[in-house]
Amino acid sequence: MIRQRTIKRVIRATGTGFHSGHRVSVTLRPAAAGSGILFRRMDLRHPALIEASLENSRESGAETILEQDGIRIASSGQLLAALAGMGIDNVCVDVTASELPLIGGGAGPFAYLVQSAGVSEQNAPRRFLRVRRRVRVEDGDRYALLEPFDGFRITLDDALAQAGSGLDRRYSAMDFSAVPFVSEEQGAFAPDNGRGSVAVRHAEAVPETLDSDYRETFLKQRLLISLGDLALLGRTLIGGFTGRGTGRVLNNRLLRKLLADESAWEEVIFDPDCRAVVPG
Repeated sequence: MIRQRTIKRVIRATGTGFHSGHRVSVTLRPAAAGSGILFRRMDLRHPALIEASLENSRESGAETILEQDGIRIASSGQLLAALAGMGIDNVCVDVTASELPLIGGGAGPFAYLVQSAGVSEQNAPRRFLRVRRRVRVEDGDRYALLEPFDGFRITLDDALAQAGSGLDRRYSAMDFSAVPFVSEEQGAFAPDNGRGSVAVRHAEAVPETLDSDYRETFLKQRLLISLGDLALLGRTLIGGFTGRGTGRVLNNRLLRKLLADESAWEEVIFDPDCRAVVPG
């Protein structure tokens, strides 16, 4: 059985809020199996819980915003991507503001926090969402789609081609495979999580005037946006995601369209022999 996972111990970090510029503290705590990813606003008179779910997500082109019972938490996308990449199903995140802090930028510092806290398997099966047929949404020449795939793969196409950019070349990049999430040399995340890896295949669309470090960083950040968005499904995805010029708004619409069509997906768990089983 593939089990759900949480962190072993409480761990804390402090950074600066992007919008407020104020000091913000974040505390990651172990959570019970089946809890999912929960944010807790500690700056309020009565701390409020916000579940990281598609139902609670609000469309925003720039960042991931979650809202529950009128209470919001912003800038959660990088943490959600790190938790997904590290294979964490359940955790409670205490935050002392209405937004998560910037801790060194990107998902790397959050993945490091998880790695430092340690990972604990729980006595409950991990839930997977398996894509059964293709679902696609479009906005002009931009699109996002999910399709059946035996594993988990993200492919980005022409992510730099924006209006007025003068770029018309394409690239396919960001492939997950059965090796550690990101190698130590890539450095932005953390090592083995038993889930997959990111491999940049090629990046012809990135301007040649940009140095190789920037190209690699750009591709990782594009992947992280999609990875964090897909984490809002609340289940580990079995399927292939492809996007051209896509972002959080289009990704969000894709997930909502997928879930609205019950014939396009199914929830599975894996038995002790690693066979997929539809829960009864």
